[in-house]
Amino acid sequence: MTKEKWLVEFQVLNGRRPTDQEMLEASKNNFETMTSAVAKKSFKIEPSLFLKIAIGFIVAIFGYVVGYLFM
Repeated sequence: MTKEKWLVEFQVLNGRRPTDQEMLEASKNNFETMTSAVAKKSFKIEPSLFLKIAIGFIVAIFGYVVGYLFM
């Protein structure tokens, strides 16, 4: 993230200008914000989740077909 983008995001989130200490800490982290760091980590999805969803759909479709055949 660039310094300018970091400044804008900081001001939007905190409603004030950053202190010199906050600027120094941000420059050490390459102006990465907490929200961008959290966003990078929070979108990890387990591969087994896709398998569970697929099995759920298969069971639901099978139940629908079997129920339709025996009506």
